[in-house]
Amino acid sequence: MKNILFIITIAFISVNSFSQTIKSVKDKKGLVTEATGLEIDQEYFAVDTETNKRTALVKVTQVKNDRAIVEIVKGKMSAGQKLVERKKTTAKKTKNQNSSKPADAKSISSNWKGVMLGFTQSTMAFTAQDTAATPATSADVSLKGSSIHLRGFYDYTFNNLFFGRFGVGYESIAVKGPAIATSSGASVCNNGSAAADCSVAFSYVTGNAMGYLSLNFDSSRLYFGLGYNFMIQVGSTNNVPNLKSNSSTNQMILYGLGYDIRVGQKGIVPIEYTMGTIPGSTVKTSVSYLRAGYGWDF
Repeated sequence: MKNILFIITIAFISVNSFSQTIKSVKDKKGLVTEATGLEIDQEYFAVDTETNKRTALVKVTQVKNDRAIVEIVKGKMSAGQKLVERKKTTAKKTKNQNSSKPADAKSISSNWKGVMLGFTQSTMAFTAQDTAATPATSADVSLKGSSIHLRGFYDYTFNNLFFGRFGVGYESIAVKGPAIATSSGASVCNNGSAAADCSVAFSYVTGNAMGYLSLNFDSSRLYFGLGYNFMIQVGSTNNVPNLKSNSSTNQMILYGLGYDIRVGQKGIVPIEYTMGTIPGSTVKTSVSYLRAGYGWDF
């Protein structure tokens, strides 16, 4: 019995320690005479002591000594009601509130346009032959090289998961390496000069299209996909006797991934790594592209 009385006493003290009573009301303002703990701009509920129902939301506008003035925000209050502090709830932020981007910033899934500059790494593997030499010479060669490429692009967004990136640009496949015939010890290339490497370079104007699956974040996106590169040859140099380009066009299958980062309100920095192979050729050619640039929406 003593324990029950003790708990009731503690509860009574706690309630009265953390609630104040409105002594009088005039012109939507209430006077609180025991204002210990009240601070300006704090919000409280005016609660009926009999029904324990909230009838008004009030805000503390003045505090002086042990008195305070509260003003109705909404509802009605009356003398004798107690004040119960309005607890600050941590509401879930909406997507726009939680985002670090400005309210008028373009979506990361916008139809961006831009330019990219990149580094190209190429390899070629084939059998080099010089049938005009006496005796005829041949060697299996693996040529490697690097170059720079330039590309303009345009994005078309289908939905939040898929978008296409279409581009035109200029690129080259430039490789070189030794090709020493095992029978004679002479180079197969450049008329058999022992010190000569095989050297191949093709320049292209290209048109390409990539389809990407995208994982979007507030200010960036990660994507990966497949594509196609149509290549129009505009120049070539080549000292391999049996490697002749019989066509002015070529084509390449592409696959790769990328990461776009928002910059400001209407810009992105795209970073891509793409690999490509030329199908159906006796010359095994593979190319990898690493590029970055800037895109904007206008």
